[in-house]
Amino acid sequence: MNRDCEVYKQLVVINRGYTTLSMNKEALKLTCPVCKKGNKKGPNGEKPTLLFRNCGYVNCEWTMRGTLEKNQDSKIFADGRTYDNKLYTFKEIDYRETWHELTILIQKIDPKNGWKNLPSNRKNEPSENRLDSNGLDYDEFSDIN
Repeated sequence: MNRDCEVYKQLVVINRGYTTLSMNKEALKLTCPVCKKGNKKGPNGEKPTLLFRNCGYVNCEWTMRGTLEKNQDSKIFADGRTYDNKLYTFKEIDYRETWHELTILIQKIDPKNGWKNLPSNRKNEPSENRLDSNGLDYDEFSDIN
């Protein structure tokens, strides 16, 4: 804890780039980018003061897997993709208290395949599937009673 740091008790963004992160390992080596102080326990055994409160993603693919601190038998998996130059984040939490183990893989979107499914890149070709008046796939036998 460095009360003299100009960003003491403020949110600081640290860009890790495209990589695989083990949040447990990251927490141990976390260093304030302003005062360069590391994440160590306090003199009386207090928890380290630098916290991971959120993760954010811009123009990348990400996959996360982990186990919760309160239920280590429960495995959590999630993935996503961002592509519109906007920052996507999760709910702010204390990662140490919530996660027993959390690993996040962040990678660059493959330009050959990553943009094909965006609405702006879809061709305006008629669909092969015929739709009924409710927008559902049309079944040629659905009118038979």
